[in-house]
Amino acid sequence: MAALYAPEALLMPPGAPAVQGRAAIREFLGRDAAATRAAGCVLRNEAVTGTGLHGDCGWISGRYLVVDASGAAVDGGSSLSVHQRVDGTWLFVRDIWNSDRAAHGAAGEGAAGTWRGAGRGRLAGAAGRS
Repeated sequence: MAALYAPEALLMPPGAPAVQGRAAIREFLGRDAAATRAAGCVLRNEAVTGTGLHGDCGWISGRYLVVDASGAAVDGGSSLSVHQRVDGTWLFVRDIWNSDRAAHGAAGEGAAGTWRGAGRGRLAGAAGRS
């Protein structure tokens, strides 16, 4: 998955510091995917809500849903990624997503917490992301 990111790419997950560079993104995505699998959750990319292209730059926005083993939704939100064509290959240069749920501990929120995830394998979260 990290190979889809430009060497200087910036990943901006909710509730966590930004992660810059392919090696750091690879590490983050690995931890995130392991936590997601351990929690028994799956990501569903629900919809593409917009796209744009200008020369060698493009963007895509969308909606995601995270479901647990029973199929119940545990999170959902929106995403935006910016891509650049390098030697004929489209690479992520910026990748951000936001949960529709309040961050864990926020006023009015229960114990469910916020799921965090990464890129097209976006997942991890309330079950204990390291």
